[in-house]
Amino acid sequence: MIYDSSNSCKYMIFVDEAGDHNLEKWDKHFPVFVLACCIIEKSHYCDFVLPSVNKLKLKYFNRTDVILHEHDIHKQTGCFSCLVDKITQDCFMTDINNLIANTQFTIISAIINKPKLIGKYKYPNNPYNIATKMCFERLSHFLVENHEKKPAVVTFEARGRKEDENLKESFAKYAQEEGFDINIIPKANNCVGLQFADLVARPIGRHFLNSDQPNRAFDIIKNKFRTDSNGKFIGRGLKIFP
Repeated sequence: MIYDSSNSCKYMIFVDEAGDHNLEKWDKHFPVFVLACCIIEKSHYCDFVLPSVNKLKLKYFNRTDVILHEHDIHKQTGCFSCLVDKITQDCFMTDINNLIANTQFTIISAIINKPKLIGKYKYPNNPYNIATKMCFERLSHFLVENHEKKPAVVTFEARGRKEDENLKESFAKYAQEEGFDINIIPKANNCVGLQFADLVARPIGRHFLNSDQPNRAFDIIKNKFRTDSNGKFIGRGLKIFP
């Protein structure tokens, strides 16, 4: 069988989360679960994103196998210990911010407010299931809006056997009817698209929790959300529940 690229969706979709879906206990400083989907055209991903990220990694780490992880960058751990130097940190964050600003991608995200969820429902659904349903409904609409009706591949990062099985179970409820295929890969694969999703997830949650505080990361990505005809992203590119 000869492969026909015309039957392939032109978009790549990468998903990561911030926070956890535990409803029994949670971080009081981050009592939300955030699922963030980054949609990038394949041509832009290959021609701009991959070489730009590798160039940045070579500049600061002299290697390309470094995995950009928001938590490690913030805590300045591992390879990012070089960021304890203020000048290096400022330069690195400027380059990261410019990279994200210059990358053409669309964000669809869901925020689950865990305290409100358990306060409203006696038997609340798993935040991961709720967020998945909300995001994939909007991803499906996005594909239709952009005349992409072929199956699209959505890539997640592997978490562990049990977690991955739960993810597949959650995803399977919507995959067939919405036209998606799932791809779960290990962090060690160094997937740049997943690193983008990781970098945007927590700033979305931080903005929701502390919208009055300066949030440079969110200021950069807020124009990346899927919007309505009036340029509003709440409800279209960002769903908050309940």
